[in-house]
Amino acid sequence: TPTRPHNSDSGVSSVKTRIQDRVINDSEAPSDPTLLSVEATDEESLEGESRGPLEGESKAEFKAALEEAGRAALLEAFPRLQFSPITLAVGGTWIAQGPGPTRNGQIENVTPDNEVVGAIHAVAAHPTDANILYVGGVNSGIWRTGNATAASPTWTPLTDNFPSPSIGALEFDPTDQTRRTLVAGIGRFSSFGRSGGPLTGLLRTTDGGDNWAQISHSLLMNQNISGIAARGATLLASANTAFVGITGGLFRSIDGGINWVQVSGSAGLPVGGVFDLVGDPGNLNRFYVSVQRIGIFRSDDGGANWTNISSGDPTLNGFITNAANNNAEMALASNGRLYVIVVISGRAQYIGFGDNPAAGAPAWTAMDLPRTLEPNGEIEGI
Repeated sequence: TPTRPHNSDSGVSSVKTRIQDRVINDSEAPSDPTLLSVEATDEESLEGESRGPLEGESKAEFKAALEEAGRAALLEAFPRLQFSPITLAVGGTWIAQGPGPTRNGQIENVTPDNEVVGAIHAVAAHPTDANILYVGGVNSGIWRTGNATAASPTWTPLTDNFPSPSIGALEFDPTDQTRRTLVAGIGRFSSFGRSGGPLTGLLRTTDGGDNWAQISHSLLMNQNISGIAARGATLLASANTAFVGITGGLFRSIDGGINWVQVSGSAGLPVGGVFDLVGDPGNLNRFYVSVQRIGIFRSDDGGANWTNISSGDPTLNGFITNAANNNAEMALASNGRLYVIVVISGRAQYIGFGDNPAAGAPAWTAMDLPRTLEPNGEIEGI
């Protein structure tokens, strides 16, 4: 069992090295630390003792003398040194320590044991099996569980070996009847200054997540992916303008991700960052995007052409075009109802829906905001 010396006096702040009759500073010590006997001393007791080479003694001779004297001094000093054992296991077995939650991390009575984990940004639920669930962590990659309905599901990390753990979007491809094809977009959405990994495009799996392939076309590289949609060979990816120098926009491929074009700036879709992208579960050719401070747009031909469907409603249009609009998220119900939430300066200012978003000028219904006015005059809620 190897051992190492340690200083029993934790209050000593200055240590010099004594070798027989010489006292030297750290800068003068021999290169091999095993040649020295180290003892913690009081600075005042050594005052005046520190010295360099003797008269006529070269630096090389001085160093050799120190090393020779150090060997004898070290042997003499061993009985006075204190040791603490260090167990060394060569070729030992490693035991996995994670993943796992932090316990007793909050006081909201989360069972069991007030467990907390890292932030989740994307969720993809299996369309027919409630036990299969995929999540995309803000900075922890993609995870899968096969027992999501259990009290304490077990999770498996799937993308630890890829360059970036920052997941901005995650969706099933509904054209795959085996329900084993998913596409993920790399995007940085951490509340800690949007910190995260490199923006490397997309990831796709066709075997339920056991294996993933990168889609890193030049148009997608360094884009902060905010939404993703897969319909067989047709892929759509949206990107916002969260970082300086990032153009954002909507990008489309019709050959499985080999070649891409930027749709934004043509086909009825203006240039600008895209906050969100969603697909209609009842119509595989219909998609919606929310373009930053411009509007909600719909496509009925797989993302090739687009129409603004929010500009006809003064209330919704007013919030979307507000200069302080910094997010607009959407969700589609199974009956085709499109829900929209518009955020102004970090706070929701509009929540509403359109029951017939396929119309040329759909009607929108504003909903109450989930917030309360507290007795102290503060407004609490989203």
